[in-house]
Amino acid sequence: MRFTLTIMPVVMGALAFSLSVFGGSLAGDAAMVALWGLAFGAVPVAWSTWITRAVPDEAESAGGLFVAAINFAIATGAAAGGALFDTTGVTSVFVASGAVLLLAALTIVSAVRTRPA
Repeated sequence: MRFTLTIMPVVMGALAFSLSVFGGSLAGDAAMVALWGLAFGAVPVAWSTWITRAVPDEAESAGGLFVAAINFAIATGAAAGGALFDTTGVTSVFVASGAVLLLAALTIVSAVRTRPA
């Protein structure tokens, strides 16, 4: 479980950095965005699975908190990303998102505990 929770933000962070460095060609950008979507597709499934394993008797309450945290993260990321885009341009948005995703992976490795199924 920990590997799955960690590898997704690592892949997405690497793709964000790749878009900032190698972006510019339609085919390359499309491939990187498609891989980003593939990696992201597993995120809600993995975190929901982790929640049911971490707090099986309170999974519904934890799921509600998870949804609230996701919505807060989306709003914060949109505001910060928009401000960053306005001041420094698109490349810095990809670099910042890559850094945040790699920081998320480090947080998962160091702080998320899993229990066997």
